Amino acid sequence: MKALKNAKKDNGLAFHHQKTGHDFDFDNTEILQQDKNYWRRLILEGIEIKYNENLVNLQSGYMIDKCWIPFLDKTEKVQT
Repeated sequence: MKALKNAKKDNGLAFHHQKTGHDFDFDNTEILQQDKNYWRRLILEGIEIKYNENLVNLQSGYMIDKCWIPFLDKTEKVQT
């Protein structure tokens, strides 16, 4: 548990590995969304967080208000 005490409080990967023993396959990662605009990138991140239940994030990220949910189709990627 020493590793958990020394890890940054927002390092979800370290906490998840320490608690579960799961390893991460960094060689086969995938970029889900890209955008050069900071605010659009935050919104895209919020949408991905909203529809992904298998997160290791310790921070909630940019929160998408529930009023937008009817306009977001979780089966299609948001186009930028």
